[in-house]
Amino acid sequence: MSDISNTNINYLSPIGYRMVFSRMPQIIYDLQSVALPSLSTGAVEVPTPFASIPEGGDHIEYGAFPMNFMVDSQLINYDEIMAWMQALAPPTDYSQAVIDINNPQKAIIGKGRKSDGILTILTAENNASIYYYFRDLVPVGLSELIFDTRDEKITYITGSAKFIYSWFKRTTSLSQLSLLTP
Repeated sequence: MSDISNTNINYLSPIGYRMVFSRMPQIIYDLQSVALPSLSTGAVEVPTPFASIPEGGDHIEYGAFPMNFMVDSQLINYDEIMAWMQALAPPTDYSQAVIDINNPQKAIIGKGRKSDGILTILTAENNASIYYYFRDLVPVGLSELIFDTRDEKITYITGSAKFIYSWFKRTTSLSQLSLLTP
């Protein structure tokens, strides 16, 4: 058993998280909430003459990656995920295909279907502390945005997105990201 002698315990502050995607690095998603995904290996039953013995599985299954983010005043961050999802699906009519070919400004071509991403966990002083690198993210869900003027106090609009991905790893330095492999 290892010797753990950490006498300076600082608890994780639940107030600051950011997400950036490699396909749109100019957009920083300020997160309201985020969940580090679940991991499971399943179980394999190994038969013996007396009893089946459970063993750990032979591969890791990753749960979905959900995030809730503040929507900017121009809806740029929301629209980027929406456009990404729409680009994943086939066009619904011929005019959409023609627009993508004839108007490179609006085309998603070249960005690819998947994107890597970095979740940054901030300290209580809003300094970057821990990074989680996600490989091959693909959006599979985007929430509706509710506009409601009946609320007496100002409540900023948030959106939710859900992603699937190949794998993720933790690092404490951005310089280590180039070294990450599955």
